Parts: sequence; structure tokens; C-alpha cells
Amino acid sequence: QRARLDMPRVFAEPLAADYSTPVAVTEARQTARRAWLSAFLRADDYVGLSGLFPVEPPTPLKTPLVLVHGLLSDPSTFRVMHNALLGDPEVRRRYQIWVFFYPSSLPVPFSAMLLRDDLREFIRRLDPAGAHPALRRVVLVGHSMGGILSRLAVSDGGDRYYRHFLRVPVDALDADPRLRRLARRAFYFRASPDVRTVVFAGTPHRGSQMVLSPAGIIGRWLGRLPRQMSDDMQGVIARNPGALAGKNRRVEGSVYLLGPHSPLVAALGDMPLDARRTRIYSIIGDRGRGGSREQSSDGVVRYQSAHLPQARRETMVPASHTGILASPGAIAEVRRILRENAGD
Repeated sequence: QRARLDMPRVFAEPLAADYSTPVAVTEARQTARRAWLSAFLRADDYVGLSGLFPVEPPTPLKTPLVLVHGLLSDPSTFRVMHNALLGDPEVRRRYQIWVFFYPSSLPVPFSAMLLRDDLREFIRRLDPAGAHPALRRVVLVGHSMGGILSRLAVSDGGDRYYRHFLRVPVDALDADPRLRRLARRAFYFRASPDVRTVVFAGTPHRGSQMVLSPAGIIGRWLGRLPRQMSDDMQGVIARNPGALAGKNRRVEGSVYLLGPHSPLVAALGDMPLDARRTRIYSIIGDRGRGGSREQSSDGVVRYQSAHLPQARRETMVPASHTGILASPGAIAEVRRILRENAGD
């Protein structure tokens, strides 16, 4: 009788779990084949591998937390933050972690299109009837260029976006119909209705001066477009003289587009973020070499480029650009954001 009465208490005891070891083992196995450099240099081989990848079995009952890496990177850049978030029982209970992988030399409008398309398709497949609201509270955490992709997932495109890249209207382009359809998908879109919150980490909203340095120039040369994409785009330009907006006379990859005077940066300035529709947060690194906040930098992105007046909260962390995601302050801020917006 005593044993039977004690059973509910015994079975109610919490069980211990080790979430760090699986992450560490996976990381160790993937170190030798980490994809960031080869994907940057040989985008042809990786375009077909781009997309969303659940880190755990996907479910319609939890909110997706989508981690979007930046230039010269891959999802492993989030490994410290990922491991820390798995250790939080509230985060584990309410959120499922997905990662978005893409060759980081691809033009940003194309990569952002892949992110929007995959988000829509993933959620449709998990919940075709729209019966699970948790799936429609997506949180995006974008680091560096991944923040630009995330911004283009919560913005509306259209003429004010397109005209910074091409002067000729899309319907008037002398081009294969397939390429006109691709241009419409890449430039004419609505903000994803399923993204509720976006966290920008070290994001160069106004570009990075690093692109103008010798390292940036080398990166522009090395980060070639996939051959078919390059041939298609150059063919369109050849058949439509003067179609490219601005001073550039050839189609460039992602490195050029992150420069402070690029058409992408100009377009972002012409596409205001709607803070009523999307909860916006910023995490900004500071190496401590500037005199004031306005003069600070993480070594790649200056404060003035990362700052967003629409952000609900802006968190400064003592970290370099590559170290932001492993910073205790950044991890604590992401955890706080997830708890604030859970179930809301």
C-alpha cells in the first residue's frame, strides 16, 4: 500500500539529460567537412543543397527558431549559442531549432528568396490546415549577412527594391520567361506572414567598409557566382544594354553587395521595417577600441551600420564580429527574447 501511494511521487521526479554531448559529437564529426569555404568558392556544388534543416524532428506544436549564418560561414557558427539554448528547459519546451544553409557567395536577393520560399513550404507541409499557431510565430536570428537575409524575409519588395538593381522593368526585359519569373520571385514579394520576431546580430544594414579593403576585393574575386547563374545574368545584361542600375557594369556576388555604396544597401534604406508587424531586436559587438558607442565597431561592422532605430531593444556585447554568437551577453539576450515572446 505504501509503495503504491509513493508511485506518483517517484514517477514525477525529473530526469537528467545531456544535450551538450550530442552537439559536441556532431560538431567533431563535421569539422573535417565544414562547408563554409568550399560553398563560398564553389557555389555550383552547393546551390542544390541550400535550404532549411531542422536540428530536431520538426513538429507543428513548437515555434521555429531559425538560425541564419552570414558570409564565409555555415550553421556551425551558432554551435555555442545552440548548445546553450538547448540547456534551457523553457526554450526546449516551446521552440524547435532549424538552421538555414546557403552558399554565401550567392547574390543576397537570391539567397533571401530561398529563405522565404523554404519557410513558407516547410510550414505549409507541417500544418496544411493552419491549425497550429505556434508555427506562425517564427523567430529568425540572423548573423552578419544572415541578418540581411532575415530583414528581406520581414520586408516587402516591389519596385522600390527592384529599381536599385535594374532600370528596365521586369516585364520589359528581353530575357527568357524563366528568368523573368525568377526576377519577380527575387524582387517582388511580401513579408513572410509567419515571422513574428527577428534578431539582428552584427548585421551591416548600411554596409561594411571591409568590402573596400584589400581583403574585400579578394573576396569579391574569389566568391564567384554559379556558372549557370552567371551566364544567365550576363546574357540578360548583354541583351538589355544599360539595364543595370548604378555604375556597376557586371553582375556581382554577395561580397560586393555588402559594400556601403552597393545597390542592396541603397535598397534597404528605401525599404523601411515595420516594427508594428515584426518585433525587432539588435545585438551589436564592440571590440572596445572606439571612444563612444557611436564610434564603436566589432572589427567588421561599425555601430552606425548595425544600429536600427526600430529595434525594441539594442544590446551591446564586448565581442568581435565572429565572436558575437559565442558571447555570454548575446546568448543571454537571445534567451531573454525567446522567453519574452514565447506563446505571444
